Amino acid sequence: TVTLWGSGMSELYDGQMTWREKWHMDEHAVQRLGRSVIRAGVSLPMVIIYGLAPKQPAAMVLSLGALVLAGFGLRALVRMRTWGVLAIGAAGGLMLSLAGVQLLGGHEALALQPALAGSLLVFAAWPWAQPLVRAIRG
Repeated sequence: TVTLWGSGMSELYDGQMTWREKWHMDEHAVQRLGRSVIRAGVSLPMVIIYGLAPKQPAAMVLSLGALVLAGFGLRALVRMRTWGVLAIGAAGGLMLSLAGVQLLGGHEALALQPALAGSLLVFAAWPWAQPLVRAIRG
């Protein structure tokens, strides 16, 4: 039989119950984590490209901040750290604000990339908002 490159890797982790039991995750939480990692992973190249592109100094600082938050946030999300969700959400907010600055400056075409990356990052963090609020309330 022919196996796709990704199918063998996913079976290695999806099929095991040890990590699900360790983190007390049901099937819904596993799907939520998978979708969040995919969304954040898809947005990361866009954040890297936009973060390293030349621009005004203030926008450069914000875009590099979003890059750092997105990179470390994705790593923390994979390691099941709460601050990773917050970092990804903050990076998404920064990217959306940078898109707004581009729009206000009259650069509609340049606003597309940070808007898309920011939206993906916010959508990656959004499924964890309700469980986070529930955990904070106790």
